Amino acid sequence: MKNTFIPYPVKIIVFIVFIMSILPLSSRGQAPENLVTIKFAGIQYKVPSSWEHDGFGSWKPGEWNEHGSAVCECTGFIHIDYEKELYMVFYPSLPEYIESERHNMIWDYKYLETDEAVTVKVGKIEFEKEVSVFDNADKYVVWRYKFQQKKYGYLVYFFGSPEIMANSPEGIGKIMESFKRSGRYKLKIK
Repeated sequence: MKNTFIPYPVKIIVFIVFIMSILPLSSRGQAPENLVTIKFAGIQYKVPSSWEHDGFGSWKPGEWNEHGSAVCECTGFIHIDYEKELYMVFYPSLPEYIESERHNMIWDYKYLETDEAVTVKVGKIEFEKEVSVFDNADKYVVWRYKFQQKKYGYLVYFFGSPEIMANSPEGIGKIMESFKRSGRYKLKIK
């Protein structure tokens, strides 16, 4: 049998084709994601790893509305895709505060509520989704998702320019579909 020489670049290409052929199709072309787990609120979700993020406020359940930052005088997370200028803000809330003025604010922007909510079911969580704007920043379109039960609730805001929001429903949908309850949530307030 004659020994055939195979050039090194051809070996690399064959190896890459082999690896790609054994990877599941579902794992190809997916952007890496960060899992955000907020134990005190009993929730977790995924955002693209390319997004910047920061938490603010107090993580003690009884103090969710006592501390904050420039984003809100409350507790929450902000996630930003600087490349697209797409923003996401997550607020956990006690039921008596979910409708508060502070939860309708992001920085100095006040969310204008509408009466046109649709129900979006994500696993066992049903969110009310509204599409609106801020009162003093009409350059943004805002999608607000609200979930409320007896002991807690969540508000999730996505906002960006009309063009960005029109081109982002699949990405926002993927983030919202990743929301799920994590463990048992127990609220203890002294």
